[in-house]
Amino acid sequence: MSAAEFQLTTTDGLALFVRAWLPETRSAKAVVQIAHGMAEHSARYEWLAEQLNNAGYAVVMNDHRGHGETAVAQKLPHGYFSDAKGWEKVVDDLALVNAYIRSEHPGLPVFLLGHSMGSHISQSYLIRYGNTIDAAMLSGTNGAAGPFQYVGRLVAFIERLRVGATGASAVLDATSYDAFNKPFKPARTRFDWLSRDTAQVDKYVADPWCGFSCSPSMWSDLLKGVGFNERDKNLAAIPKTLPVYLITGSEDTSNNAETGVRALEKRYLKAGIAQVDVRIYEDGRHEMFNETNREEVAAETIAWFDSCL
Repeated sequence: MSAAEFQLTTTDGLALFVRAWLPETRSAKAVVQIAHGMAEHSARYEWLAEQLNNAGYAVVMNDHRGHGETAVAQKLPHGYFSDAKGWEKVVDDLALVNAYIRSEHPGLPVFLLGHSMGSHISQSYLIRYGNTIDAAMLSGTNGAAGPFQYVGRLVAFIERLRVGATGASAVLDATSYDAFNKPFKPARTRFDWLSRDTAQVDKYVADPWCGFSCSPSMWSDLLKGVGFNERDKNLAAIPKTLPVYLITGSEDTSNNAETGVRALEKRYLKAGIAQVDVRIYEDGRHEMFNETNREEVAAETIAWFDSCL
């Protein structure tokens, strides 16, 4: 595969870092746009991009605001979206990348793949820009936040007063990373909840752009986005013919595993979306593309995208 790195300028003047991986031996049959999760970055998806390239898919993705190379360009700490309207901006950033894809690959189908926080950004994208993609896959996602989002927003508000908008909060870490890891005690690392593959977990722990504490502002933005995604009037805006694929591991503690995914499936079916497919991987944890059975997951992902062509 061939790889490229470049920047796109957002409407508020930010240099958004973008990676693209293209098949070398054949023309692309479609493009997969990926939205990564919280406290990680696009370079972690090179293996998945290679599998997709080998199957004839081009891959394009950006580092979100507050993450990876985009955070460096922001000249702000990792874990902070924006001074105002952070959630709206990260969703609009996906639209900017999508427009670039459409201009560079005219006529090709575009599939959106969102993981974890990226799946929630993608849920908002389906509501606001659903007519710009041809299928959506959401990994490690959730549709059952319910009242928790309001409690979380209150905690984030209090922590923002205590540590500042861009500060790190041990309290928010304890209610997220540490809580997700608790069922795996005695844990080898703080991030055993990500995968059964210890090598993948160790790579994550060793990566300075992974696992950082996100600001109270970012948590507040995320939880507001979750609330936006759960409103029936917003769900009604998703194109009814858009195929959707939801996957998770049965031991994904960050989203109540099957409970969270089934809740989202129910919401989408209620909203009239005609095709909502679900795959629960037995014993899998949060990052199914970094799991011990990742080859199986990638093959089934490619097969599902193929079915949407």
